[in-house]
Amino acid sequence: MSLLPKHRLSRFAATLWLLVCVVFLILTLLKHDLYADVRSALTNLVPVYFLSFPAGHIAVVAISKIKLALYLDVNFEPSILSECVFSWMFSVILGYLQWFILLPWVSRQCWRLFNALFNRENVSARRGQARLK
Repeated sequence: MSLLPKHRLSRFAATLWLLVCVVFLILTLLKHDLYADVRSALTNLVPVYFLSFPAGHIAVVAISKIKLALYLDVNFEPSILSECVFSWMFSVILGYLQWFILLPWVSRQCWRLFNALFNRENVSARRGQARLK
């Protein structure tokens, strides 16, 4: 199983999707608020959240759970910069897996099932017509 899409158009879409995500990370890293630990610096990552939705939502929930566990167990609060990088990384990984690996695989399986179901009916109908002749 390859992590790269098989078709040329899918590879182009995946490359474009990844480039857009990288651009939003760079824009976020260039904000001065990020290094001042201001939460509003993470607003540039909102498009990445929507590009990887619904799997991106899982990443946001996982990051908040990890942050809460770190704060409650170790009394450690990660910086906005580390939260930004981890949030972006989890969102992009889950979004890529969702859109360019899982969705095409599910689509292929559905088409195989569809073809198997309807080819079986066509084969039995052809056999019935051959017996009548």
